[in-house]
Amino acid sequence: MKNKLVSLISRYKYFLIYLLLFAVISFIFNPKQKEYYLTKDIQTFQESHYLKIALIGSVILMCIMLTIGFLRKFKFNQILNTIVFTSFICFSVFLLMQTTITCFCLWVNRFDSKKEIIESYRTLSITDNKYFIAKKYETAG
Repeated sequence: MKNKLVSLISRYKYFLIYLLLFAVISFIFNPKQKEYYLTKDIQTFQESHYLKIALIGSVILMCIMLTIGFLRKFKFNQILNTIVFTSFICFSVFLLMQTTITCFCLWVNRFDSKKEIIESYRTLSITDNKYFIAKKYETAG
């Protein structure tokens, strides 16, 4: 029994590593990013920036694959197959993993911040339309 388990694990070790990595990303990493950003901010980021990120990433991946194809002196039909395969991979990755890629970009964005700025505001009034007026609150010191 132990030998069968070891042989099964050794046969599918890369697939098991992929599943473990996918589980960690899906169930730990992605929800953790939602603690740092508002849901509206994440939606705004996806609507305004995700398409640009997906296109730039696809172009970079396509260029890398074509460069490899030309350096290995592939034939025309092999290069065409590379383009089709890379397009399929780009479509799969950037469409099906939108949440993960968005969370990764937001994670990188947090490291881009150089320092934390804390400012205090005092609410002066709230109107009937639920708008409020805030004035910067300056402390002595």
